[in-house]
Amino acid sequence: MVADGYPLEQKIADVAEPASGYLWGDLAKHGKSYYHFGEYISTTFCDEVKTANPQAGPQVAGPNCGRKAIAPGETIPEKWGGGVKQVALVDSADGDQCGDEAGAGGHFAEEAPDFELMVPDQVRVEIFLRHLKEWIADKAKGKDTMPNFVLLRLPNDHTAGTRAGGPTPKASVADNDLAVGRAVEAISHSAFWGDTAFFILEDDAQDGADHVDAHRSIGLVVSKYAPRVADGGVFVDSRFYSTVSVVRTMETLLGCRR
Repeated sequence: MVADGYPLEQKIADVAEPASGYLWGDLAKHGKSYYHFGEYISTTFCDEVKTANPQAGPQVAGPNCGRKAIAPGETIPEKWGGGVKQVALVDSADGDQCGDEAGAGGHFAEEAPDFELMVPDQVRVEIFLRHLKEWIADKAKGKDTMPNFVLLRLPNDHTAGTRAGGPTPKASVADNDLAVGRAVEAISHSAFWGDTAFFILEDDAQDGADHVDAHRSIGLVVSKYAPRVADGGVFVDSRFYSTVSVVRTMETLLGCRR
């Protein structure tokens, strides 16, 4: 963000853009449709002013919407899943959204919140499931409208640490696990299961040492065609991979690499 504005909206080049471009540009170049939920999105709430944040994206003053939060017992907006709020979480769903990564604008769910960790991942997955329901209905009518590539950002495994008023780390990780499971369950019981693969990476993997090495992190692949072991258990591949490996695999499956 420069002078409370977005350089990309002013046609000013992103000086940090890699020479190879972004995944969005590669997909567009190969004629693939893509859509994302909360990836590098800037959400502004209720006259709120925030400085640039590498997690949430640059942010500027938000709209005047009266209140910043939904109180326990009040109704959650339908665009965020509806129902009655049970606990003292969830920021207001009134806000402006802006996609600020080159090629990502116009290809995202405008109601999907950004990295704000006071918004439960259950809200985020509800938004995804509502879109999925529409894609399923269209497919049943003979029209496949589901994008070739979908990125679903569920950030709460990052946790808010011991931030006052926030959920405990244990609660945040449980929230995240449940949201991931709900997304996988929905796809695996839909007509899209035959040609869909999930690639699930952990947020802030550099800050979670495991029993072998602090540079390691889990990476999950969920697909009808994922490798299996003879006894039906989970297949584990301990060879070295990186985020670049995952991106390359997704591009290959989508026909963006030869």
